[in-house]
Amino acid sequence: MTEFFTITVKFERFAQSQSRFSIEPGLHIIYGESGVGKSGFIRQLTGLKPTASSNFQIDTENQPDSLQLILQNPDQHIINPTLFEELAFNYEYNGLSPQVIEDNIQVIKNNWDFLNDDKRHPVTLSGGEKEILNIETSLSNNPELLMMDDCLSFLNNESKKKMVERFEKQVREKQSIIIWFTSDKGDLLYSQNRYELSLSSFNTIHEINTAKYQLNKRPIGKLSLVLETLELKAGSKTILKDYTSKSDRIRCLGIAGNNGCGKTTLARALVGLIEPDSGTIQFSLRHKENPKIGYLDQFPERLLASGSLYDFCQKLILHHKMTKNNFHKFVKTLSDHQINWDKTSNISADDLPWTILRLTLIYLLMHCDYDILILDEPTFGLGEQQKLNLHSVLENYMFQKHLVLISHDLEFIYGLSDTILSFDSMKIETIPKRLQRHEQRQS
Repeated sequence: MTEFFTITVKFERFAQSQSRFSIEPGLHIIYGESGVGKSGFIRQLTGLKPTASSNFQIDTENQPDSLQLILQNPDQHIINPTLFEELAFNYEYNGLSPQVIEDNIQVIKNNWDFLNDDKRHPVTLSGGEKEILNIETSLSNNPELLMMDDCLSFLNNESKKKMVERFEKQVREKQSIIIWFTSDKGDLLYSQNRYELSLSSFNTIHEINTAKYQLNKRPIGKLSLVLETLELKAGSKTILKDYTSKSDRIRCLGIAGNNGCGKTTLARALVGLIEPDSGTIQFSLRHKENPKIGYLDQFPERLLASGSLYDFCQKLILHHKMTKNNFHKFVKTLSDHQINWDKTSNISADDLPWTILRLTLIYLLMHCDYDILILDEPTFGLGEQQKLNLHSVLENYMFQKHLVLISHDLEFIYGLSDTILSFDSMKIETIPKRLQRHEQRQS
């Protein structure tokens, strides 16, 4: 049985702010806005050198020897070319027999359907599926202490509930301590052991009050989406088959659905990065023959490759996607949202915090010459206030432009979209009350 261990957190700038907690076996959830130091907290707990200065000091007693850490970016953990090899890696390292390995992997497959195609390359997984894979491989080591750095943020609520059941099973059988750091305040509902980390304190939380998005009206859109007998595949998996739907007058299209259902595959088809297997896609703007489309992947570092934000901006200006005047407006927008361009512009994508990189690229693309902007998982890793800020910025953006939002974050999508394509029901829902009927002013 894992011994309880004690965490003491001291905030050096606040003499009276010191917290001491005994951590028992179970699921413990620590919430904090992005930027308060959750990753630094984890690094101190694990004995790793902090990557940035911290305003608190952590001391521990009786910390378990068997420790597993899962980082925020799921790609940083995956090293094998097939799902089977990834799942088998820890079992093989621990010297289990082939039959025991097969049996253990089958138990995991029974919980998650996408793992049954175990010859599949992990690169083909969605962000949420990669998170599930990483958690399962970490749990296969049966750690006494598992720490997770915002690594369930791609999962929808159903997948989170299922994963929490998996955690509870691990606690019952192995007496593990599982600490889940999150930027989503709603995640606190999954455990009674819950805490909040701020810039000046670390305390338990008893009441959970989440902010609500204000539902505003906006101009009727000119975007239309027509899918005719569409068949779309991702590898051997069929995403859509003989699917037909039509929707127009869209200002913001939300695409929702379970993890791995094909939201990103459809987005890539809308942009033209992949072709349908059969059928047609008409994605157009009224009175605009060839609309300019910007797209931000759910893994934002892919947009920069090995370059910096500064290099990327120069390319956008060179190719007339952004004017120098809009570049200066973009830098001001960053400043308004506490992002320092001078400090981030020449850092490689791999060395920037994911939240900073994602927000910076969203604001950057909003200042480019695109008619339609497609954002895949724009709220990943954002705290409550950051989501509210982004929601407000996108609301203003839509008075002139059009949006497509792909996300498991239903509250955020429904707070902005006037049309929803749900992969769960395979229906398109229109929200007419969201639209401001003033065609006469527009004409």
